[in-house]
Amino acid sequence: MKHIAPFSTLIVSLLIALLAGTAQAQTANATSAPHSRAGLAQLGDPYVPPRVKAAARAMAVAPTTSGASLQAQALGKLQQKFNQADLDHTGRITKTQAKQTGFGFVANHFEQIDAQHRGSVSFDELKTFMRANGANF
Repeated sequence: MKHIAPFSTLIVSLLIALLAGTAQAQTANATSAPHSRAGLAQLGDPYVPPRVKAAARAMAVAPTTSGASLQAQALGKLQQKFNQADLDHTGRITKTQAKQTGFGFVANHFEQIDAQHRGSVSFDELKTFMRANGANF
């Protein structure tokens, strides 16, 4: 048993030295980590979730919309909303359809948009009303 005590002391000493060396290495790595992480990010850091990478790419690539393209985009969204409200696909919507589909602007201004008093409005009539009230598309 007396032979084991010096051996265990040697093992404990080696473990302490090993742990001290590991701690120093971790401290050295921690100070250089920002530089190495930046390099990894440029090369496709495996720790960044794919959805975060995709969002960053989309933000970097997404063109800013202005002028004519912004007007075209607004007109396209208006057309899409009109088509959603056109439940029977006739190319015309009623006040009831506008209310049912949440197209509040048309529902609230229906009487003014429906200048011919037909009980329904076309997309062209909607555009005419909006242009007469300041829309620029």
